[in-house]
Amino acid sequence: MKWFLSLLLAFALAAPTFAAEAPLVIQSGQIRKLPSATALQLSAPTTANSSINLPHGTAPVSPSNGDCWTTTAGLYCRISGATVGPYATGQAAIAADNIVGNFTGSSAVPTSQALPSCSTSGYALTYDTSTHAIGCSSIGLSAIAADSILANLSGSSAVPSAATLPSCSGSNDALYYDTTTHTIGCHAPSGSGGGTVTSIATSGLVTGGTITGSGTISLSSISAGYVVGNATGSSAVPTASTLSALIDQAIGGTQGQILYRGASSWSALSPGTSGQVLTTGGVGANPSWAAASGGLVLLEQHAASSSASLDFTASISGTYDEYLIELVNLVPANNAVTLYMRLSTDGGASYDSGANYGYTRWITNRFGSGSDGTDSGSNEIRINNNAVDNTATYGISGSARFFSPSSTSLHKIVSGSITLINAANIESGLFSGRYLSTTAVNAFRFLFSSGNISSGTIRVYGVAK
Repeated sequence: MKWFLSLLLAFALAAPTFAAEAPLVIQSGQIRKLPSATALQLSAPTTANSSINLPHGTAPVSPSNGDCWTTTAGLYCRISGATVGPYATGQAAIAADNIVGNFTGSSAVPTSQALPSCSTSGYALTYDTSTHAIGCSSIGLSAIAADSILANLSGSSAVPSAATLPSCSGSNDALYYDTTTHTIGCHAPSGSGGGTVTSIATSGLVTGGTITGSGTISLSSISAGYVVGNATGSSAVPTASTLSALIDQAIGGTQGQILYRGASSWSALSPGTSGQVLTTGGVGANPSWAAASGGLVLLEQHAASSSASLDFTASISGTYDEYLIELVNLVPANNAVTLYMRLSTDGGASYDSGANYGYTRWITNRFGSGSDGTDSGSNEIRINNNAVDNTATYGISGSARFFSPSSTSLHKIVSGSITLINAANIESGLFSGRYLSTTAVNAFRFLFSSGNISSGTIRVYGVAK
């Protein structure tokens, strides 16, 4: 202990003279300077003594860098012009319901401060930066009078305040807010029970009239078979329309369209081509047009009116290889004539009248039967072998099949049956003929052996494959 007191005395006596020199130490009972580059080592602390003691005091007013001192708050040192401290290895315990902070209003060492009791419902902790105090304040709305609302009725930004609601207890009364006077009031429509409808304007299909207390408006009568709708194609007041007009507007008005139900809506099937038939695909499929199997398709027809001949230039095509020719009541201008058929290979520009045909014919009547013909060398195919009478109520009728006229490898064959009246006798017969050429035929004509065709009709059908 004596050596420590001597050391402190040496520090006290040497401070004025050796403040900037090496520290003094006691060595072998003598006070000596601590050799340079030698560390000052203090004795290890024991349970009885510490290595160094800095008594509590007050902080120096102008401490120098390196100064250290203690107060009741802790240990402080001056480092690089700033006081650092208090030094601690952990936060000191504080009382229950306290917080640590700086509540001085300026930089200061944090201290512990008790929290106030804010146990009332709707209250919360507050901090006043003017008084630097922690307190309690209500954050709930203040009570307002019954039948009031909290609102800003000032006409500009302002703190909401209580406003009394007016009594709107009358029949049909309603609250209203006036944005000019910024007031809440009551309003009731004029008249008893909210007013009276004095008239109803009607137009189109709606009829009505002046209604003072009660009345009726209704739809006008429309014609039987009509419906109320809009068939104009744009937005319009509904009117009485026919179902046909509405369907035309919805799917179109083309003749030959077929209305059918599709997967999601009604649709229209466009018209097919001449001779096609409507075909169903069964449940779950739409109908369609298809060529008739074995059916007849009308291709061309001509009616005679004192005609030199009846020519068919639009019938033959690659679509068919068999044609049905119908002869309907052909009456000649001259008496006792024969019906001829000639063919064309140039679309009807000319008809072959050379010796390139063959024919055979058979006829029967109540007196008997007979036949004639030639295999070749004829200038036409001859249809009948007994003369046709030119009486207007007589004539010749029949039908014939014309085979493979478009072929370029076959002779062209025609065969059929006829019925005619000759001198009041009814006769029937069969005929056949051929064209001795493999050239494709694309037109044909009918004519009598002399004179015009006074009347009658010839039709040509394609036989579907």
